Amino acid sequence: MTVAAAGFLVMLPAASAHASDPEPFVMENINSRLCLEIGGWSSANGGTADQWNCIYPGDNPDANQAWRFEPVNGYYRIVNAFSGKCLEVQGWSQSNGATVDQWDCLSNSNGPDTNQLWFVGGGRVINVNSNKCLEVQGWSQSNGGRVDQWDCLSNSSGSDPNQQWTLIGPYDM
Repeated sequence: MTVAAAGFLVMLPAASAHASDPEPFVMENINSRLCLEIGGWSSANGGTADQWNCIYPGDNPDANQAWRFEPVNGYYRIVNAFSGKCLEVQGWSQSNGATVDQWDCLSNSNGPDTNQLWFVGGGRVINVNSNKCLEVQGWSQSNGGRVDQWDCLSNSSGSDPNQQWTLIGPYDM
């Protein structure tokens, strides 16, 4: 079931179901046509998210650009296939321009850390804690362009393309 569509017309695991180790997707920014990754193949907590040319050796993406969408209570944890760490907004920030990075996937007595939960739909990826959209800073179209969060924006034709992501996959890795 490989589908690539700006409106996320893909089959993600049901957000109400429990999936163990779902197959990963690649997230491509609509504006830049570059893929979300953790810079420098970092496996450390705090490794920052950026964008880079989409790399597909053989039939699969580089693990650094592959993301597993783990359903949790109507939202998703987005887990990097290389590091096994969760995508989050650094320091629980609710500010525009806050850095998006990776951290150990955290849970507490109430369930997963809301800073590591994301609403995925309509081409957007929205952090549950901040209610802000995942975007590429400054509309960058360059490799290494930093990924941050910003108020979800719209224009006359719909969502801001800098805040839209195409999911490509799933991949059998």
